[in-house]
Amino acid sequence: MADVCTSCNKELLFSHRASGGRRGIMCNFIYMRLI
Repeated sequence: MADVCTSCNKELLFSHRASGGRRGIMCNFIYMRLI
């Protein structure tokens, strides 16, 4: 394991704990109908 703290290095890594659970999630679905 690396000795890098995700909470302390916000500009380098994303930390769910440091963001307080606020995050932007994008979801996309592709639907193809077979003919």
